[in-house]
Amino acid sequence: MSPPNNAVQDEVQHKSLNDRDAFWDHHAKQLVWSKPYTKVLSQQTKTLKDGTKHPHWSWFPDGEISTTYNCINRHVEAGNGNNIAMIWESPVSNSKEKYTYKQVREEVEVLAGVMREEGVQKGDVVIIYMPMIPAAVFAMLATLHLGAMHAVVFGGFAAASLAQRIEAAEPRLIMTASCGIEGSKGPLPYRQFVEEAVKKSKYKPSKVVIWQREQSRWDPVEKGEGQRNWQRLVKSARNRGVRVKDL
Repeated sequence: MSPPNNAVQDEVQHKSLNDRDAFWDHHAKQLVWSKPYTKVLSQQTKTLKDGTKHPHWSWFPDGEISTTYNCINRHVEAGNGNNIAMIWESPVSNSKEKYTYKQVREEVEVLAGVMREEGVQKGDVVIIYMPMIPAAVFAMLATLHLGAMHAVVFGGFAAASLAQRIEAAEPRLIMTASCGIEGSKGPLPYRQFVEEAVKKSKYKPSKVVIWQREQSRWDPVEKGEGQRNWQRLVKSARNRGVRVKDL
């Protein structure tokens, strides 16, 4: 790999600092906008409930954009659907998986259908409390595909920390996994953290969707407590043709 060109780096930095709007306008135009923006940055003064005023900035305030479309669909439409979009390698589980753009789109559309059936609507929040596995990426993209917002919480956080984030985000769903894997320590079950966090939190999410990992399963899945088996939901949705395409 060639070393970085310091002159080019200096020029890019100079443009970003001295002609901010033009710099970000150039980069934003490399994306596909559902509704084109007319202004790069808007600055206002907001007043808090206690009367305190502070400056507030909004990037591309009147534009609308789909992260999922830009990450996946535009590449498929450009004829790159069979190209590799994601490679996942895990030395701790000795696993490796590859996904093309078409395969990622399939996973995201079906999962979005599952999440819609489980009650997620535009504007809702979904907490993603997971290890770094492909399912976490699908959860993020599916959440955005529905017009909802994801709040990523580091997998393995203690119950008290997760409870704080549940109360702050007030999520419709928690998307989680049965365990993480901590190097030579092996599997770290998430069940104890999630269930205790939900118990501690004043706000109760309606569902917890669990990606089962064979290294340490979440058994039994308590349906009466709003717990759902991720893989079973996806299999059922796929068999029934449930998916969310263009919104």
